[in-house]
Amino acid sequence: MGYKSSVRERNLVQRFRDAFTALVKRSIARTPGTEPVPTTIPEAPSAPETPVVAPAARPRRPLDSAQDIAWHYDTYLGDYRAVYGEILQAHRPTDVEELLRYEMESAGLADGMRVLDAGCGFCGPAIWFAQRRDITVDGITLGTDMAEAARRAVAAARLSDRITVREGDFHHLSDLFPEKTFDRVLFLETIGYFRSLDQVLNGAYHVLKPGGAIYVKDWYVKDHAPGTEEFEIAEQLNRKVYEEYGYNNIRRIEIVEAVLRAGFEIVTEQVLPIDINPEIMFGFDARVGNTWPQYIRNNIVYTIPYELLARRA
Repeated sequence: MGYKSSVRERNLVQRFRDAFTALVKRSIARTPGTEPVPTTIPEAPSAPETPVVAPAARPRRPLDSAQDIAWHYDTYLGDYRAVYGEILQAHRPTDVEELLRYEMESAGLADGMRVLDAGCGFCGPAIWFAQRRDITVDGITLGTDMAEAARRAVAAARLSDRITVREGDFHHLSDLFPEKTFDRVLFLETIGYFRSLDQVLNGAYHVLKPGGAIYVKDWYVKDHAPGTEEFEIAEQLNRKVYEEYGYNNIRRIEIVEAVLRAGFEIVTEQVLPIDINPEIMFGFDARVGNTWPQYIRNNIVYTIPYELLARRA
């Protein structure tokens, strides 16, 4: 059977479509030296202005390994920060604090917990959570420049005693941390960088304390029937997103089955009940000159933001 969307999903798609035409026209009109697409997320004061570059001028390489992903983020660090500020999550509402508050509550972050932020970026979420909960956070990220930027942000927030940052690959969590270390492992729009989803989730299970949980906030590709036009378009979208970002658009059934294989018990798994601002969602593409409107249109129709909380026995 093909995918049958919910009322909420249909409303979300319609909202994205309403904003789509103006956004794509703006993206296509981008030229080097113009101002970046405005968002409500302010650029960090310490971030140097990075000029917009045309697609042909952009540094490019295949994004197949952890080293490739590290290169990508270190290369475009200024562009990501200019668009998203300290919170590297594209699927977000206009008010980013609404998203962070929701994630903090949905993940069940509580005083006294030790938390792993798997793919911490600039440590924006970790800082925000630690300012509101008495928690300690270990952040891991692939890029050298990204890790250094995160450490500076943590120091500026005077949280170096409770947040530590290291370069690391979340495929190797059991090598980085002892067994039964964490109360929560967070994947906030990062788990799609997996090269082996089972390896990532098995590692997360290993470093969680009994009763601890993973919290995944990301987007999934709708499960269309193989052989249908919708399935083929979704496959094209997956290939394009991987080519541009090294990111895997995962299907809902794939993440659910992988979580269960790793031994987790699913507590919550649902469409994210937050309105997403499409201008912010596609802000990076517009800034660096990505002009693939057909794929953007497909992204609106074929993917949905979701969340999952799963507990270790």
